[in-house]
Amino acid sequence: RAGRLQGGRGPMERRRSAGLLAAAFAAAAASAVAVLLLVAGCGSGGCGGSATAFSGQTDGPMVVAACHRPAADAARGRQQLLPRRRFRSSLDSSGRRQSQPPRSAAAAAQGAAEGAVPTAVLIAPAQFGVRADYESLIAELRAAIDVQHIEVVDLLRTDWLRIIPATVTNLPAYLAGELPPTPTLNFYYERLDEAVERLRNKLGPGVRLRIIGHSIGGWVARGWLAERRELLGQVDVLMTLGSPNRPPPEGSIWAGVDQTRGLLREINRRFNEIEAELKPRLVSVVGRGTVGGLFAPSSADAGGLREVWDESVGRSPLLEGVVAATSYLALCGDAFATGDGLIPVSVATMDGSEVVELPDCNHAGFVPSPTDSLQLPLTYKWYGSKDMVPLWAPKLLEPEPLAS
Repeated sequence: RAGRLQGGRGPMERRRSAGLLAAAFAAAAASAVAVLLLVAGCGSGGCGGSATAFSGQTDGPMVVAACHRPAADAARGRQQLLPRRRFRSSLDSSGRRQSQPPRSAAAAAQGAAEGAVPTAVLIAPAQFGVRADYESLIAELRAAIDVQHIEVVDLLRTDWLRIIPATVTNLPAYLAGELPPTPTLNFYYERLDEAVERLRNKLGPGVRLRIIGHSIGGWVARGWLAERRELLGQVDVLMTLGSPNRPPPEGSIWAGVDQTRGLLREINRRFNEIEAELKPRLVSVVGRGTVGGLFAPSSADAGGLREVWDESVGRSPLLEGVVAATSYLALCGDAFATGDGLIPVSVATMDGSEVVELPDCNHAGFVPSPTDSLQLPLTYKWYGSKDMVPLWAPKLLEPEPLAS
């Protein structure tokens, strides 16, 4: 792709690449604490999460069946939702998903062939992410699976500034770590509403939705669905890519800091209150591309300081380890954990989700900037890379169990 950093060039190019890469990771670190420290999200459940630890490399993704559905605390009660735009849905009058008889394999195949019900993929971007940042992911997604309609939530980078007045007007809740999702995240919820409306105008009111949330977009999408429960009947899958879905260990200093000031805790509470039969199928995709710390993780280099610059890949392993350690420490209390370079594996899973772990996969191939995002080297594989998309994309199309 044009504009990507490349390794293996002359001294001037190497110095320029090193400088750009350093700027990229510095921007990533700054972004992690920007705009009221929202990007390093947390959720409900312990830092141990539902992911199964594994070491070493594999030839493909590790799929872990996870089933965590903690009962909602009865004392909490149902949340009071603010007035909002209403959508028509396939829920019955009691608010439950309309029951449908199990389909036989033949009926499912016939329905797919006729294309009776249009299906669309909706992408919820990371913090400060815009559609242009996901063009390569979209291209790889089309190449990996049969999906024609893909919509990206049309956020502007400046939309995130709307958090500031929403917080200033609710300063006591911010200081107490009890920020409510509404109105704090209304700017994102409104963009999600607009994206659904565009798909309905294009494909019809009955369009089926498969939602992909990247990074912060994953837990924001859960918060949105908890608010827009009338949409649950149209959503078949909710997949998160490197989303920080869980909080630091209970009682730790990092749990006390609460970088989302209560937003994620409340979103998880509301989403977990939704009855299991109303929820879409949940899939957590987790990268295992970077071990945090200054020292090389491989046994061959045990005890050795990471290279400042690796000419073969055009990257700085030392810088990547430092950025990962800083992020992991704040999110799970373990600077030397394994994750995607920003989000450790242990906090990246949703309750009740299937878990797909991807070796050598990192958080993002871009770092947002006020203009065009800075593109990281192609060797820095992320969820949208050519080698990674085919490992998780089929999960979007897996049908519900068919009748025998």
